[in-house]
Amino acid sequence: VSVLLSSIGRERDVRSQQRRRSPGPHHEEMAKGLNKGITVYPTDEEVVYDQLRKIAHADDWRLTQEKYRELYPSGDDLHTALSKALTARELDTAKSILETKHIPWD
Repeated sequence: VSVLLSSIGRERDVRSQQRRRSPGPHHEEMAKGLNKGITVYPTDEEVVYDQLRKIAHADDWRLTQEKYRELYPSGDDLHTALSKALTARELDTAKSILETKHIPWD
């Protein structure tokens, strides 16, 4: 019985990890919001900051970056797009928003 329960527990863990690894609608919303903030002229850094504040953990950040690449395959990756669109000071602010949550920029 304990072997069976242990097996069921492992299956649940695997399924929950698989769900966490694929971008969902939340990540699509954030990717689109970030793109909106950096493609308007002038750049709307407040929109970028608001989207970054919605990122809860490192996995969210990674999945948002994946979704961005999926939605905008012909353009830059998210790091490059943000680096091009934001001033150095704005980029530092964007990075610090993630760093306060212990989310690495890279």
